[in-house]
Amino acid sequence: MVDIGNLKIFAAVADCGGFSKAGEALGVSQSAVSQSIAQLEKHYGISLFDRSDRKHIRLTPKGEVLLAHAREMLSESDRLDFIFDHYDEIIEFESLKIAFDPSVVSTWASPLLSALFSINPMLQAFTCTQIGGVEADVYLGTDSIEFSESFRDHPLALWMKKFFEKN
Repeated sequence: MVDIGNLKIFAAVADCGGFSKAGEALGVSQSAVSQSIAQLEKHYGISLFDRSDRKHIRLTPKGEVLLAHAREMLSESDRLDFIFDHYDEIIEFESLKIAFDPSVVSTWASPLLSALFSINPMLQAFTCTQIGGVEADVYLGTDSIEFSESFRDHPLALWMKKFFEKN
């Protein structure tokens, strides 16, 4: 089984372009980074990085494949951490009113509601396609997401901000 920590280090190396830089970004030693990458390479029996130019390492094609999957797994891990860090507040929140600008309904309604229901399956979501004159917890416009004063600091509001930044 792959260690999620090794995947996090692997993604950091890919993002930072080097083992030392990734170590600095994560607050770990370069040797710890090297060990994590070696464990992944041994586990899969592949080389993840082309090290022919030591100053500018690049992902191998197999490394690119692993990176795509690692990002999905890290995102899911972050979502689980969030859910259990805020579990009581999330589960106690029973209903959410979302006002969509009509121009974004087809783009955002389905992915947002699916993600919200995966976090809290008992959530009742009430949606409408009108921004002005509607009292809602969330207002989703063409280029922005806004929250009512009573919902602004709720963990789900913080999660929604991150959801839209990623997507």
